[in-house]
Amino acid sequence: MSSLANPKHVRDLLMRKVLFTDGYASYPNDGTQETLNNINLANVKDHYQQLIKPSKATLIVVGKVDENTLNTAIEEAFAHWEGQGQLATHPVATANLQKSSIHWVDFPGSSQSAISLVKTVQPKSDQMEEYANLLFNQVFGGEFSSRLNMNLREDKGYTYGAYSSLVEWQKIGLWMISTMVKAETTKASIQEVLKEITQIQSTKKITKEELENMRNGLIKGYPSRFESLGSIAGELGQLKIKNKSKEDLQNWPTNLTKLSLDQIQNRQNDLIDLQKMQIFVVGDYQKFKNDFKDLGLEILLYEANGQLKTNQSK
Repeated sequence: MSSLANPKHVRDLLMRKVLFTDGYASYPNDGTQETLNNINLANVKDHYQQLIKPSKATLIVVGKVDENTLNTAIEEAFAHWEGQGQLATHPVATANLQKSSIHWVDFPGSSQSAISLVKTVQPKSDQMEEYANLLFNQVFGGEFSSRLNMNLREDKGYTYGAYSSLVEWQKIGLWMISTMVKAETTKASIQEVLKEITQIQSTKKITKEELENMRNGLIKGYPSRFESLGSIAGELGQLKIKNKSKEDLQNWPTNLTKLSLDQIQNRQNDLIDLQKMQIFVVGDYQKFKNDFKDLGLEILLYEANGQLKTNQSK
């Protein structure tokens, strides 16, 4: 697959494989070479018959429509659609990673390295904790003006952009710091990320000014999430997927303003654990491996498909 020649794709594939083994969230939405090769037309038809049923379906309509006319059209279109959907689910199977390690896929001669530092997190059932995580992430690396990007891009010039993000599925999630950097700055970039993480926990905690700037930016940008019919439908779809109510959308700006600086600063306890944070690198290993000896971290080598190499000396 051509995607296995893409460092960013390989990094994300490796990350899922290492963190979630063969369980829930371990596979990308578009599959892998192995899974795609094992799917035939009969599998697709069988999956359709099991999954696409009205008992699991939600119809979202956005637009200037007459409700009675819409209901009549829906009844006519779906009158004979029946059955209970059956969806096989994978259990959560997070890997037992007790210490921080570097997981590396060698891309000989690559002029850039794709790097990520990742920690698994549990999805938040408490809305205010979810919003606090959002604001903490915004300050650290969620925006162009965040600490992370100002350091690696604007100050050091290692990358065109460095960001952090919260990725949440229904059963598990990630706090992920990702960037593409000049190959010769791979180690230095990782060190700068680790420095930023350490400082936001200790000597440079989030300030009131940083919090207010990010909070105001989110609130001012909130109306843009509802500018088109498609974006409104997307927001309503997320309510269904995450089992939330329309009041969550209505109250979102107000709830953001209720969070205190202490609440945001304390989110480090949920998102950060440097002793278990996993580091992923896709880049030229042979050329730069000696740079990493003084970090004191184990380096594990993988194939581009995420399989651990049997010969770790190469």
